[in-house]
Amino acid sequence: MSNNKCLLSEKALLYIAIIALFCNMIYWAFPFRPIVWRILFVFCSVDVIALRRRQYTRLEKSVLFFTILNCAYFVFSLVYMPPDFGQIGNILVALLSLSFFTHMGQCGCLTKRFLAVVACLLVMGSILQYYYEERMALAELDAENVTVNATSSFLMLIPVLMLTRNDLLKFVGVTTCLLYIIAGAKRGNILAAVLPTLFFVIMLFRGKSRRAVFRTLLLIIIIVVTGVLLYRQFLSNDYLLHRMEQTVEGNSSGRDVIYKHAWAAWENSDSMINIIFGYGFNGTILHPIMNGMYAHNDWLEVLVDYGLLGVIFYLFVFWQFFIVIRQTKEIDGQMVLLSAFFIWLFKTVYSMGFTESNLSILFVAVGAVLGQRQLREGFFS
Repeated sequence: MSNNKCLLSEKALLYIAIIALFCNMIYWAFPFRPIVWRILFVFCSVDVIALRRRQYTRLEKSVLFFTILNCAYFVFSLVYMPPDFGQIGNILVALLSLSFFTHMGQCGCLTKRFLAVVACLLVMGSILQYYYEERMALAELDAENVTVNATSSFLMLIPVLMLTRNDLLKFVGVTTCLLYIIAGAKRGNILAAVLPTLFFVIMLFRGKSRRAVFRTLLLIIIIVVTGVLLYRQFLSNDYLLHRMEQTVEGNSSGRDVIYKHAWAAWENSDSMINIIFGYGFNGTILHPIMNGMYAHNDWLEVLVDYGLLGVIFYLFVFWQFFIVIRQTKEIDGQMVLLSAFFIWLFKTVYSMGFTESNLSILFVAVGAVLGQRQLREGFFS
């Protein structure tokens, strides 16, 4: 009886957390600030981490240590700057979500059927967020074409969709995500989606029996037709083609200049304290050479804010992620983890990773694979 009560408690927390993620996407539909939904999600995560005894993976531990580092720097920053609750809120939602969803996977809550419901809900939220941000950007810039940053949530959803049971849902979901990623004209997101899409196609055809030959051939036809449609969508987007041409010509939307300034902010420091420990939480935007801009690169951001110490912590997270992938014996789970690893790593180079709350969507898939693996191996307590 107590186990049933515990499971219901876990499910209640899971439902609340998913609703919080969805509402955080469509924050503009509510009369209060989006930080309310982030606080609610963080509350659910802290409840799981602090009050439930379980065995943590080494990846979880490394992410939690990196979270503590961020929190320590944030607390210290209160001495010299007004608190940036929005930034620390994004970081906590992103990083704490790994342990939260891994625990839910261990409890057996993240079934393929439930993941299908979650994926559909978050795809719907991403679509609503996309059109809202597109409308706001068009109104603000008074232009015909804009880059929509909201497409990152579609990118994060690909590994989640890969875990759902129904092939048709997987296919329709991933195709929808790719269409919006292309329409958003965010070059980095388009490139980051290439390898996960390849893994997705491999998963569709892996392990098919002879009886499934007709379905396999049908899927091939559908994939070819969809590929043609995606290609036509790509060619019809003149704004995206222009941005791709700029990329080939070396135009990175000013990121090369931002990267040089961020590197100079750290390299030219006169203090070894700044070299080792950085300039503190949000030190990048506070540094005079950055003119109030973020680095748009996690590694440079961490280097300036937390110094070499922070970079070592962050590198250790990805090293542990790589080890987890190697230790995963199930092929489908390994491909999902590889997709998540590539997406996260790629985003650290051209944009923001751990400071973006959408990373929590990616950790739904990672947590499901890790949690279910531990449940099978008997590590759940």
